[in-house]
Order: sequence, then structure tokens, then C-alpha cells
Amino acid sequence: RFLGIHGLFLFVIASFLLYQARGTFKELVWGLRDNGPDSTVPGITWLRVCVAGGILAAVFFGAAGFWNVALLFVFLTLAGMVAWRIFASQDEDRPFEIVPLVLLGLALLIGIGVDLVRVEGDIGRMNTFFKYYLEIWVLLSIVSAYMLWHLGSSGFLRPSIGWRSGAWLVVLVVLIGSSLIYTALGSRARISDRFTDGPSTLDGAAYMSEALHQEQEQPLELKWDQEAIRWIQDNVEGSPVILEAHLVQYRWGARFANYTGLPTVIGWPWHQIQQRAAYSYAIQDRAEDVKEMYETTDEERALELLRKYRVKYVVVGDLERIVYGGEGLGKFENLARKVFENQGTAIYEGRWN
Repeated sequence: RFLGIHGLFLFVIASFLLYQARGTFKELVWGLRDNGPDSTVPGITWLRVCVAGGILAAVFFGAAGFWNVALLFVFLTLAGMVAWRIFASQDEDRPFEIVPLVLLGLALLIGIGVDLVRVEGDIGRMNTFFKYYLEIWVLLSIVSAYMLWHLGSSGFLRPSIGWRSGAWLVVLVVLIGSSLIYTALGSRARISDRFTDGPSTLDGAAYMSEALHQEQEQPLELKWDQEAIRWIQDNVEGSPVILEAHLVQYRWGARFANYTGLPTVIGWPWHQIQQRAAYSYAIQDRAEDVKEMYETTDEERALELLRKYRVKYVVVGDLERIVYGGEGLGKFENLARKVFENQGTAIYEGRWN
């Protein structure tokens, strides 16, 4: 999986590190001879110790079944060899080349940490992987872009290299092409999965003006909610609590909270259930209270719950009529002042606080 996600970047990085460390390999080998030409290279002994340590670490973790960690230790060792060569050159124009190596080292250490450190309570380790792998992906993409440029500018791809250069380019093109499959097909699939085929826009709510949604096998025109949402955006100040329908994930519930940023009694419940499993009962309690606030015909009980959650605005739209229905929705005409109404959605401002 690690290679599947980061393989393109690692191929470029490995090529750069091996190309830059080719002279260092010779120095390590010659340094083992008493009279070798590089036996007096400063720091060669420490480099040999570090390389041996990196190889041993890779072998150890590979034998233990941590193949990602073993691979990353190999890369870390190669990066250390290149860094040593830069410092040993004493070239004043080269220190900046350490920056991409530092970024690479950070990405490698994060990858090692993800495999060796486990945070309890993370279901399937999903949060650990997708959050940290994102940082690794960004770092490796930056580093590999620089290293690809450096390989080209240093003559690695010059025609005189012959078939090796050609084979390397073929592999690179295949990797780039395969990495673009999702970009092309995934984007197309995502664009086609829309309510309407409207014009291109930066307005993330524009689709609602023409969208027709099915909720419990009943049609729901979203344009009425869109008008109500815009009214709240234009007229409501502060952060008052909104009461609106609660549904399961990936439905039309909590749409006013989503599009206005105002708090609601309960919105998307899953992450709270996932991360605070011991208090999941509180999520269910809120969902039941929302249902009761809409369905009850007991005005005193409704007021008790509305005050409990400090609700200021109540939404009664087509969604609430579909989900809750019944006579309970009519009580808000007595309990609150209607401040907005169109053909499908009404908003009431509470008098109880």
C-alpha cells in the first residue's frame, strides 16, 4: 500500500539518492583498505558506522515483518550518505541541497512512526493513516519534484548514458501515467455524480436552485431551503442555535448548520460516536429530543426542550414535514414568531429565551 500511494515519488527519490551516493559507495569500500585512496576521508568512519546501523535496522524490521519500516530505513540511510557527501565537499554553494534531504528525512520518520506507534481508539487506524500519509505525500511530492529537476540538470538523463537512461524514462512515464488514471477517471466520475448539470461556479450552494432530492421516496425541491439559508446568512447575527431535522449520515439533515455555520442541536453524529464511544448515548438522546421537539403536541414539553438546547430559530421545511409530519409542527405558530416563509420552508424565531 505504501508503494501504491507513494511509488512514483519514491522511484524518483531512489534514483536521485543512488545517483548522488555513487561516489560515497566507492569511498566506503575503498576506506576498508589500509592503503586505499580514500582511507583518510574525514568522517568516513562515522559514516560507515551510520550506514551499518541503518542496514542492521532495515534487516531487523524486515525480519520482524515491518516491511515498510525496513524500506524507509534504507531510504533514510541513503539520504544520510548524500547529506554526508554534501557536507564533506565543503562547497559553499551546496548547503541549500540539504533542505530537500531534511524534508525527505521528516517524511521517512513520519512513515516509520505510523508503523511503530499506535494510538488507541482509532477505529481501523483510519485517522492515523489518512492524516499522516497526507503529510508524507505532500513532503515526498515536493522533494521528488526538486530531485527530478536536479537529475535532469546534472546530466543523469543525457543521451550518452544510453539504454539505462531510456529504461529509466520508460519506467518514469509508466508511473506518471498510472498515477494519472485516478485524476482523469476519478474527476470525471465525481463531476458526473451531481444533482444537476449546472454551469461552472465557485458557489457551492448553486446546485440547490435546480436540484430535486428524494427523501423517503418523496420529492424534495432544495430551492426553498436555499432561499431560507440565504435569509439566515443575510439577517441573523451571532451564533444562535438552529433546530432542524436530524437524519443519518449522507442525507439532507443539518443542511442549515452546514451552509450557515450556525450550531444545531445535532448534526453529523458519527465522528462523536466513533471518538467518544463511552458517551454515544448522549448522541442518541439528542436525536430523540429533536424528534420529540418536532412531534410533540405538548407545548410545555416542547418549551422545556427548546430552552434546554437554547434554540433560537426553528426550521419547518418540506424535509421536516416528510420526516416528522403530524400535528406537532403546528405548535410553532403559537410558540414562536414566523420571520421567514416561502412555498416550502418556514423559519420561526423563539420567544422562550
